[in-house]
Amino acid sequence: MACLTNKEHRFAVKVLQAAGLATLLEYVIGGDSLPQRKPDPQPVFHILNVLGGEVHRSAHVGDSRTDVQTAKAAGVAAWAVPWGYNAGEPIEATQPERIFSSLAEIVEHVLAANRAHDPHSLSQHGA
Repeated sequence: MACLTNKEHRFAVKVLQAAGLATLLEYVIGGDSLPQRKPDPQPVFHILNVLGGEVHRSAHVGDSRTDVQTAKAAGVAAWAVPWGYNAGEPIEATQPERIFSSLAEIVEHVLAANRAHDPHSLSQHGA
């Protein structure tokens, strides 16, 4: 899991650390980390390359039109949350594929999807 933001890397890391989220992330990309910034898809491709992700099994979760545009440009799932920064625009107006009401809801969705794709999953064997 990674954080992709247009905020400067050093500030993004400080915010993630203060929120207790830094240890949950494998990678952080700030707006000053690469030549391109969101909504250009290249930062998403860079993260997938570094972490070994696959476009068809990846999602970008965001809170703004820029995040949804970035996900769609990269060909990953465009997921959104209804809180955060979106310049006063309802997140529904950005037309994400899914809107999640909580982080726990995102986690459960991802875990369920991973279980469905894992041939060794307990749910696949009736246990």
